[in-house]
Amino acid sequence: MPSMALLRAAAAVLSTVEYAEGAFGLSTDGWIAVFTAVLTAATIGLGLFTYLLWRATLTAMKDASAGIAAAARSATIADEALAHAREVAAEDTKRSRRTERAYVFGGVGDVAVSENRVNLELQIVVHNVGRTPAVLREIHWGLVVGELPDAPPYASNTSSFRTEAALSAGQSGPQLAIRLPFEPDTPFTLFGFVNYVDVFDESHISKFCIDIRIGENGRPQAQTSGNEAWNSWD
Repeated sequence: MPSMALLRAAAAVLSTVEYAEGAFGLSTDGWIAVFTAVLTAATIGLGLFTYLLWRATLTAMKDASAGIAAAARSATIADEALAHAREVAAEDTKRSRRTERAYVFGGVGDVAVSENRVNLELQIVVHNVGRTPAVLREIHWGLVVGELPDAPPYASNTSSFRTEAALSAGQSGPQLAIRLPFEPDTPFTLFGFVNYVDVFDESHISKFCIDIRIGENGRPQAQTSGNEAWNSWD
């Protein structure tokens, strides 16, 4: 059985509807139509608001994406500029080192025949034509009789002289004395390389190749010989 409260509520609703019908001349179906129209308008308004909110959100997302893309481009440009600056700085450092470092070259100093004409005596001389000192590490040398091969045969019939001698900028001096059997009718080539370290603690190799023969006056003569493979340097 319905409670008294429910019965009173139902009676109140009926009384309200009857009053509205009398006051506004609307039947129950009319009020339902009004409520339906109001609900439809509210739904349309809510849909329009949702659409506008979606458009605003989409615009904000596009603007944010554009901002992120612009920031990414700016970051890329900054990275490229930094990389370029580093390359320029590295190149400047290399250029400065190339200008200030030592440059050591090997060659032949005095060449003489012994008094008894049994031996040929010569000296390997090194020259530092650079601006800063160098420390010699090794003088490697060998002999070739006859025509030179395409490349220096450093691995065979050669000798190595190790040293820790310092060579100041502009300094030259004999470093290694060599005595060979004197054979006036047999010209030969003295070849080798100088290994040294500059003030920037970088190692370098300078090759040399000297043709030695006895001239018409009976005295030894020396001159540079060979191609780039025999005389290259770094």
